[in-house]
Amino acid sequence: MQKLWPPLNVADYGSYVGQIKPNIEPASYAGFRGSNPLRFLRTYKEYGLAKPVFGNPTCRRGPS
Repeated sequence: MQKLWPPLNVADYGSYVGQIKPNIEPASYAGFRGSNPLRFLRTYKEYGLAKPVFGNPTCRRGPS
């Protein structure tokens, strides 16, 4: 299992999303609050990652 711990309220998740190894795990788990889930999921999509993202209730996909 791969674990990444970005600091709270990081402005850009690119350096963290870029470290995700898509062929290792069948899905990702993200736990954020505030506007961070939206920024993370947007970056996740921009990097072309398509595996499901599970997380706390504030981390969910919105309208595409």
